[in-house]
Amino acid sequence: MEKGDFYLWVARGEHERLARLRGKPRYPRFDFKRRVHHPPSAHYRHAIACSVFSAFAVEYELKRFISVRMMFQSRAPERRVLRAMWSERPNVQQMLSFLRAASSIEKGLRDEIKALFDYRNGLAHARFEMDEFEQAQQTGDPTIIQRVNFPQLDPADLKKAAWSLGVATRAFGALREATDATEWRASRQER
Repeated sequence: MEKGDFYLWVARGEHERLARLRGKPRYPRFDFKRRVHHPPSAHYRHAIACSVFSAFAVEYELKRFISVRMMFQSRAPERRVLRAMWSERPNVQQMLSFLRAASSIEKGLRDEIKALFDYRNGLAHARFEMDEFEQAQQTGDPTIIQRVNFPQLDPADLKKAAWSLGVATRAFGALREATDATEWRASRQER
């Protein structure tokens, strides 16, 4: 089993576990020292795992598609140029640009893939919003207000699980289909 298949299998399993849970999701509660009073319900664990593994599956399959296009479906001169120019760890925009140029996958699905990666990156990489501003006081002297918005679990994360899995399932199938596209098979014989 390739990792992409495994990741999608994990995402489906987490979504099934989420769907089987009884009761309302419980949002975490903290006391004034930010200690957990009540941990979040398992709904959040399964939803986040489903979304993250959905993105893992798409990323793996996207890199698989790119590797096959470069190594097996390109002629030697193009292959040398592609390999020389391609980063070992391409970013999302580079992968989606390659996908746009080397497949007929619709823009709508490419946009959903980007949104899935953006969502996954927001979960996986802490992004703190910092703000500082002056606020006028009744005394006339301004007070400097500083704040940091820490990333939080969000009830929307629960709905994102089904969306993430849907995007992953569509993208996975489209990427497999694009890899086997007949217009690229001829390149294998021209090597």
